[in-house]
Amino acid sequence: PEPSALVIGYSHNVGNDEYNLALSMKRARAVVSYLARQDISTDRLSMDGRGVHSSEVQSSEVQSESSAEKMLPDMSRMVEIYFIPAN
Repeated sequence: PEPSALVIGYSHNVGNDEYNLALSMKRARAVVSYLARQDISTDRLSMDGRGVHSSEVQSSEVQSESSAEKMLPDMSRMVEIYFIPAN
C-alpha cells in the first residue's frame, strides 16, 4: 500500500456552527482538489471539516472582539495535512 493523507479544514469563529462546519469542509475539499490536480490519487486522500479550530476559540475568548477580528485573515484559512505512512 502507498502512503496516504488526511486533510482537515478549519474555519474562523464568526458565524454559526453550521456555516463554519460547511466552510471548513469546503477548505479541506479545495486542498484535496489541488492535490488531485498534482496527480495524487484521490484514493489516497481523505478529508474532514472540523469547524472552528480550538486554539482560535481560546485566543478569541481572551482577547477583545476587535482584536480577534484582526486575527481572522491568518487563522480563518487553516488546513492541516496529516501524512499516513504505508504499512
